[in-house]
Amino acid sequence: MNKLLQVLYSSCLLPSFLTCLPAAQAEEHSDTRPFFTIEALLGGSTLAEVEFEDGDTDSIRAGSGVYLALGVAHLMFDEQIDVGIRAGYLFDLVTAKNDAGDETVLSFTRKPVDLFSHVWLDRHCLGGGITMHFDPKFTSRETSDNADYENALGYYAEYLYHFVGADSALGIKYLSIDYKDKRTAEISHGGAWGITFNQLF
Repeated sequence: MNKLLQVLYSSCLLPSFLTCLPAAQAEEHSDTRPFFTIEALLGGSTLAEVEFEDGDTDSIRAGSGVYLALGVAHLMFDEQIDVGIRAGYLFDLVTAKNDAGDETVLSFTRKPVDLFSHVWLDRHCLGGGITMHFDPKFTSRETSDNADYENALGYYAEYLYHFVGADSALGIKYLSIDYKDKRTAEISHGGAWGITFNQLF
């Protein structure tokens, strides 16, 4: 009887176990996920300054702005490492209005493309990458103080805390990049610190 049970066990359960191996390995999955990023950055050289009627001032800085981006991250090694790419729009805008209703509008825009990688340690994430900023442009609607900059290559590093249930991450970021004026060859430093939020889909 015991021998019969052993035969049944070997002939039935062992093949079932072997069949389950690929599924178990698949749980240590490597998948590709789209995500959305929003960041608020502050820093860099002052490009222009505007003064309000009450005497307060505000400025456009080469590292400051709001960054909106979409990307794709490839998670691998049981979600311990990711690599990916994202692209978006980084802009800073200052608007001032005098008593007569005349507006002064200053803006600095660029179109970043980022290549990145991170290491995930439980809920903590460390990483960064290189970033290419295309078509950096400073614009003043009321004056001729406009400037076009060469495409700029920089790098960034960041720490993220992963909210597992929400598939989102919140953290801090440091960006290092310089912009070269096409006309004057003047360098504006765009180094900045910021807060970054990422949402996986």
